[in-house]
Amino acid sequence: MRRATLTAALLVVCAAPPYASPAGGAAAVVGAGDLAGLLAVARLMVIAEAAPGKGEAPGDAAPTAELTAPARVAAGERFEIDWRGPDGPDDYLSLAAAGSAGDAYLEWAPTGDGRPTVLSAPAEPGVYELRYVDGATGEVLARSPLEVAVVDAGLTVPASARAGLRFEVSWTGPDGPGDHIAISRDQAPDHRSYDWAATAIGSPLTLIAPPRPGPYEVRYVRGRSGEVLARAAIEILP
Repeated sequence: MRRATLTAALLVVCAAPPYASPAGGAAAVVGAGDLAGLLAVARLMVIAEAAPGKGEAPGDAAPTAELTAPARVAAGERFEIDWRGPDGPDDYLSLAAAGSAGDAYLEWAPTGDGRPTVLSAPAEPGVYELRYVDGATGEVLARSPLEVAVVDAGLTVPASARAGLRFEVSWTGPDGPGDHIAISRDQAPDHRSYDWAATAIGSPLTLIAPPRPGPYEVRYVRGRSGEVLARAAIEILP
């Protein structure tokens, strides 16, 4: 195509000088047989043909992003997401149900908080999706599937403890936001407790035994739902 254009340019120049640059430059006066002039005009033609059109300027490529996250977490578990992206003023990471609209979310965090980003898995097991969302356009620039699995929790407590004294509890569990270990009267409602300690303290932790002797129960309690994931009996002695 360029060879044909160049040939046409040479014919036009030989037939009817002067020739004006299609790029809007100054006219170039070329005489028949003026090889240098012909080459100069040809160069102008090639430059004009190669010039980018509207919307084709360098640097206009669509923004992209990338997510690095676990494929499977326990329900309620806090987990990290590493990301790469444009980090626009309103960009954010979100956690949403798989197949939901791009602007839907169950939890989110702005990219302005830095890397990595920490989110909490939903309490309900199932298939979800992590997303990098362009805050200016609402476009999802990156996606990563996430499976939320049924959570396991466990408690190790002494068979008995003295009233009013501290005793040690070891635990395993999701350590989600607000999760805690509590001691309650045996058969008491799940939301009632005598003493409690946040799982964020770590394992083991200590609780204070109630002042009244009798049968009690140590419980692992979910912070968001109040669900009891594990129970262990303990006898409080005088």
